[in-house]
Amino acid sequence: MPALPPNFINMYETRTMVPYLILNPGVPRFLRDRLFNNVHIFDSKKIDIEVAKGGRDIPVYVNKKESGNLVEHDGYVILTYEAPYLHEYKHIEPSDLQFKEMGENVYNYTPPATQATQRLNEDFADLDTRYNRLEELQAVEVLTTGKLIPRDRKGKPFPEINYDMQGTHRPVWNWSGPSVKKNAVIEMMEDANLDLLVKDGGKSVGLVVMGRNAAKSFMRKMDPDDETSGHNSVRVTRGEILPQALPDGVSYLGRFVEIGNAPIYCYAEWYRDPWDKVTKPIFPEDMVLMVGSGARMDRNYGFIENMKALRGIPRFPWVYKDPKGRGWEAHLESSPLLSIYEIDAIVAATVV
Repeated sequence: MPALPPNFINMYETRTMVPYLILNPGVPRFLRDRLFNNVHIFDSKKIDIEVAKGGRDIPVYVNKKESGNLVEHDGYVILTYEAPYLHEYKHIEPSDLQFKEMGENVYNYTPPATQATQRLNEDFADLDTRYNRLEELQAVEVLTTGKLIPRDRKGKPFPEINYDMQGTHRPVWNWSGPSVKKNAVIEMMEDANLDLLVKDGGKSVGLVVMGRNAAKSFMRKMDPDDETSGHNSVRVTRGEILPQALPDGVSYLGRFVEIGNAPIYCYAEWYRDPWDKVTKPIFPEDMVLMVGSGARMDRNYGFIENMKALRGIPRFPWVYKDPKGRGWEAHLESSPLLSIYEIDAIVAATVV
């Protein structure tokens, strides 16, 4: 008997099909949804952000007979940005619809016309997932570097969008070695809160996010059972249960009175780099991000350059149908820009 071809199914043999499984990783939106939840839509090509920085001046005493001390009005600056653009599509041909769907058998399958509609919906959902993942990556980039550098399909950078984060707000902290005690770690974060967030940005810390490696170093130093931890006055609450639903890749580490009593999270999620095809962490693993409470950050969506839209909209889906009926294309366009108005209310420290 000749050898059977690959994937040959003998129609006389009994077979069982187990329930199918679609492996679809979750969509990380932790920082985008938590910090950039003010959504704005604009119809122009560029967006202007007006920023006025108040000072910490106090009045001076004057002689009762003097006319008074003149106080000058504070000025403001206008920052102009152009939102980067996204346009992806998926192609469907009639030949793609001549196969059974997952979980079906070869005699009882979804008709090709129904498959076409289902495939269209699935393609739009997949494109939207890609855009959501990119927006989260954009949020991480602007929070940890103070700027955004969009790149095209070949990796060539577009003009960067720079929110002018001060170098002092990107410190390097040494948490390694037995000589670094628990109190030293606490003091580094406490100083960052008071000297950078409160002094420069006028905001006390409201959220702390750590990468995977930084979180490990932090918890090692905070462990009360570790003899190298330092002062025992720092209390670690274990087994604390909070009524909060955390997305995949996010774990709650606790609150520390010494660090503004802000919640501290470990964030470990992934994305696939479109240029070298390597899976990489979305949040830098050696990073500690401290964000001032109530710092203003916006999620902006710009003008859709399509005659079918001609307006600002978060997502613009549309379908192109070949006039000769040879295929469909599911298109999705968007122009997202995550903006930080109070960049001085952010500290992005690299942990050694």
